[in-house]
Amino acid sequence: MQRSRRFSLVGQSLTQYALIVALMAVGIVLILQVTGVEVADVYCQVQTAFSSNADCSQEQLCMDDFAADAGNWTTSRGDFEMENGQLCMSGKSMIFNQCSQSLDQPDYVINLNSAELTQGPGYGVFFRTSNTEPDRYGYVYQNGYSFQYDPGYGGFVFERWVRGNHIYPPMAAVRTRGYDWYNQPRDIQVVVEGDTFSAYVDGTLVLTAQDSSYAEGDIGLRSWGDSEVCFDNFGVEAAP
Repeated sequence: MQRSRRFSLVGQSLTQYALIVALMAVGIVLILQVTGVEVADVYCQVQTAFSSNADCSQEQLCMDDFAADAGNWTTSRGDFEMENGQLCMSGKSMIFNQCSQSLDQPDYVINLNSAELTQGPGYGVFFRTSNTEPDRYGYVYQNGYSFQYDPGYGGFVFERWVRGNHIYPPMAAVRTRGYDWYNQPRDIQVVVEGDTFSAYVDGTLVLTAQDSSYAEGDIGLRSWGDSEVCFDNFGVEAAP
């Protein structure tokens, strides 16, 4: 009788512990959702900590570490060079990634690693851009969008382009006083989802914009004025 009661108490304790653990798990999930953290991301990070084979990254659609030749890029205006694992642009230049021309999905994330501007008014990232081929006179009448790292403006800018002209006022812009624009390697990320575009610099959200004029197109880079800029890596991954 005493033994049976002891087993009953042990079983009851295990049930209570299970309920407590379940309630704690539900509470943690709710807290993560409120703070905007994806449970799947947390799981993947924990898995990575215990397994070197785990991969939490999104599907890579295009990639260039600039270690090979320049065959992955098409020049629409100006020029660029690749050396020492970097792609460098200067002056009034516009280039487009050939891999992006074959993408069959309009939503993606563009990553530029260690983008370093040494002089000039700035550089930009084109996306969903069409009509990128110059005509016989050398003019480019591109339609699309760009995110711009723009010390000439004094901030960050999302622009819409129509027949080679950027439309004023810009879709979105923010001025940043006292920002250290030059000789600083920056990681640039542009998230393109539906009609919403978000730009991050060094992991910090700096600007968002919305527009539905263009649904698809190429990805490219631009510089203007007397700008000089170099990039370490370029990549496009599937939208989360």
